[in-house]
Amino acid sequence: MAQEFIYILAGCALAGIAAGVIYYIIYYLRGSKIIRDEIRAADEQKEVWSHASDSAYNRISGYKKIIVKDLKKRACMAAAAVFFAAVSVTGIVVFLTMENDVAEGSFSVAETYGAKTAGIVCWGDSLTTGINGDGVTFPDELKSMMDGDGINLPVLNMGVPGENSIEIGARAGGRRIVVKEAFTIPADQTPAALSFTDEIGVELHLTVKGDAGITSVTISGVEGAIHFEQDPEGSGYDGIYYFTREKQGHEVEVTAGTQIINNGAVEYKDYLPIIFMGQNGYFTSPEDLIEQQQAILGTYEDQSRFLILGLTTGTAAERKELEEKMEAQWGERYINLREILSSSRVYSFQVTVLDFDKKQMQEGRVPSCLRNDDVHLNGAGYRAVAEVIYERLKKLGDIYMERGEQV
Repeated sequence: MAQEFIYILAGCALAGIAAGVIYYIIYYLRGSKIIRDEIRAADEQKEVWSHASDSAYNRISGYKKIIVKDLKKRACMAAAAVFFAAVSVTGIVVFLTMENDVAEGSFSVAETYGAKTAGIVCWGDSLTTGINGDGVTFPDELKSMMDGDGINLPVLNMGVPGENSIEIGARAGGRRIVVKEAFTIPADQTPAALSFTDEIGVELHLTVKGDAGITSVTISGVEGAIHFEQDPEGSGYDGIYYFTREKQGHEVEVTAGTQIINNGAVEYKDYLPIIFMGQNGYFTSPEDLIEQQQAILGTYEDQSRFLILGLTTGTAAERKELEEKMEAQWGERYINLREILSSSRVYSFQVTVLDFDKKQMQEGRVPSCLRNDDVHLNGAGYRAVAEVIYERLKKLGDIYMERGEQV
């Protein structure tokens, strides 16, 4: 529409110029007989007085110039009048046409969206995985919302149920994973038993309930994969980890302390990370959790674009200290999910809010209409989280909108 407006103005300007030229020619050649006679008389007097004094000659010559100058002035005024008249008439016609098109639904405002990131990667535990959501996860819902706006952006779900903040940080590259005890990688693809911890000796239970971000690893230059075999007589994390190399090669002796480089620690670093961790503990204070979050963010190329999701459990009183420090640290990059999901905003999520839901909301607790159990959300809850995230991404400019008119 802006380009069309420029064309209209240019057309009106040309019409004005043409009108001025035509006016000048017509007025000079076919104009008032009085003006023509005055010009002719001036010419005759010029011949008569050609041998007269210079002052008389200049007076008559100047008189003719005044007449011609008046013609030019009138021509310019005519051109301007035609230009403004053309703009006014065109404006009225365009306005009436647009009004009619809008009424008939043939004219609309086009909204095109874009993103200032190559993708979005969501790190977390079962709340990111979408446990008890009947197939609904907030990463999938976020992807669907962006698809609906024409944004073809990958959204990766890196949630693994049951993981604590240390384990999530290790998968995301915020903590180094190291070999605990020396072992040998055979030349062939025979699985080799191994053990590992984080860089300060904290035991990690990776791949037990999911391998997001650790589907492939590199140990001492050898690429392969880690898998966990449960002890048939044990439970939980009782079992043995094995490393299987991807291709045959030569035997490699791996010393204790050797770093295990997982794919999540090096890939997706041009993506915008959404970090949702802390529900399963392993942080000693709000400051400790912030430090763990910062360690993950420090591995990304653009450390100004990210989101930190607040925990959805507990009441306002119980989460007061943690949430205040998160807010102070991360500002608008922090989303207080508990507060939002327990506010009057709940009524916009297309759920039935009962009396006991209202009582929970008064405490600042996420109501049962958005939860499946004490920890996990239901489908409506995960969908609400995606909606809140999408709104925040737009507000922060990570997802931006361009407006244009189309017929």
